[in-house]
Amino acid sequence: MKNMKTVLVGIDYSDNSENALREASRIANWMDSKLVCLHVIEDEIVQEFRGTPTFDESGVLDSARRRLELYVAATVGAGHDIECKAVIGHPFKECLASIDATGADLLVLGSHGLKKDNPQRVGTLASRCIRKAPVDVLLVRQRQTEPFRSILSCVDFSENSIRAAYRAADIAIQDNATLELYHVYRAPIYIASEAGGLGPVLPLIDSGQVIATLKEKLNGLAEKISVYGGNREVRAEVIEHASVSAAIVERIEGNAVDLVVLGTRGRTGMKILLMGTTAEHLIHDAPCSALAVKPEGFGKS
Repeated sequence: MKNMKTVLVGIDYSDNSENALREASRIANWMDSKLVCLHVIEDEIVQEFRGTPTFDESGVLDSARRRLELYVAATVGAGHDIECKAVIGHPFKECLASIDATGADLLVLGSHGLKKDNPQRVGTLASRCIRKAPVDVLLVRQRQTEPFRSILSCVDFSENSIRAAYRAADIAIQDNATLELYHVYRAPIYIASEAGGLGPVLPLIDSGQVIATLKEKLNGLAEKISVYGGNREVRAEVIEHASVSAAIVERIEGNAVDLVVLGTRGRTGMKILLMGTTAEHLIHDAPCSALAVKPEGFGKS
């Protein structure tokens, strides 16, 4: 996350977005970046008042911007370069437009769900931004009110998952947090069982040898990142599990992880997480904040 010039944070005045604002401000401060605070007034709401004799759209926007400025100043102060923007439109479209207009390098959103039976699940806006925003997306959970203390970076050895691991290291260095690199090995037997016996007959594989090779590879990456971070400790763990997402959630809960970092990629025209739909579900439901790291050049023509 080094060399960021602009951090964009979405604000809807919820507790979640207040924590997102605090985190975005921390990032902007340590990187000496510009902080852009965006509040979107839903067009559907404004549409109810358009056409009435007393409706003044520019006045509404001025009032919304002033409210946002007061809110931001009260929450994080005004000690660095801050711009407050209030616009009317669709939140997702306006987020993308603001990323383009401001040249933002990171989008920060509060993560909260709309369903009472699943309060951890991310909202629709956050979900769409994970898939389609052309920049890294940090989702901040409501309970995250302090710097990160334990970071889990998921590695599948793709180029972007390694890039994500270095992003995780930047945050760990800044917050003095622990960092663990984590790889989940799914043996071919699990994949074959999902095909209901209709897939090809697979040769027997010595999982122990495969895991030993993967551990050596992951330890090598951990050593490189340790040197990158000034010889900070970087743990590495490889496990075998039938479900990638279940294994990661278990690790998060068992180790009190408060930030999980994953790389992303595009496949068949759909923007999904590097480890497939299971990891997409993970970032939606993870019981901690999550950073989705996009490949270089993602979403750019």
